[in-house]
Amino acid sequence: MTEENTAVISQHLEHTEKVDKLASAILKVQSVIEPAVKDAESHHGSYADLFAVWDAARGPLDKAGLAVIQAPTTNADTGFMELTTLLVHAASGQYIKSTLAMKPERQGPQAYGSTVTYARRYSLASLLGMVSMDRSEDDDGNLATTQEPESKAKTPKAKAPVETKTTTSAGLTVVGVDEESFTTKAGKEMVRYTITLSDGRKPTTIFDRLAKEAREALEYGSLVVVEIEENKKFKSSDLKSIEPAPIDINDQ
Repeated sequence: MTEENTAVISQHLEHTEKVDKLASAILKVQSVIEPAVKDAESHHGSYADLFAVWDAARGPLDKAGLAVIQAPTTNADTGFMELTTLLVHAASGQYIKSTLAMKPERQGPQAYGSTVTYARRYSLASLLGMVSMDRSEDDDGNLATTQEPESKAKTPKAKAPVETKTTTSAGLTVVGVDEESFTTKAGKEMVRYTITLSDGRKPTTIFDRLAKEAREALEYGSLVVVEIEENKKFKSSDLKSIEPAPIDINDQ
């Protein structure tokens, strides 16, 4: 879902009369929350999808006692999708509510679903003040503006494009799953998983769901299909997806 495929009509904000406890909880979230990792790709480049936004927000929200409710509706008069996002402080009931009205350029359930998904990650990230970053470096500023700051006399050299290659391989098995803890620059404790495949490659991931799927494949010795992104500049190999290989019923 990209911005040119969607018309943003309005964003309305409401909240309870008192927000002191809510504001204190949001402050706790913002003091520890990590940027959402831009692991998804479009023809405009990489971006943080809804899963990545939730992956970054879920832990801090839970520790701060905040709940998120998102509900889409359709305005019968205009045909616009209206997404209401409610951020609630569980202990006090104080809340802030954002309603975002958007309209897909195309008709049909798929376009409507894409608009809802886009609105959900846009609304959640904006309410929490969340930013996103590339896996290798935080370079969102290059996408935000093309204007040269007046204080700089020289035009900065354009960064060379990062050479990445994504491959999909089938018929592999998982022969090992290792993990190591590390601390981010913001002081957050995280876990990096290394998945050893039967072809000798060892892609890594920070996502628990991918590690869980890899462990299940290792336990049952099942064949898998994996998608791996290799970054030549940083000499890294990232696991993008792993799923059971399709079964040929003729082999049964």
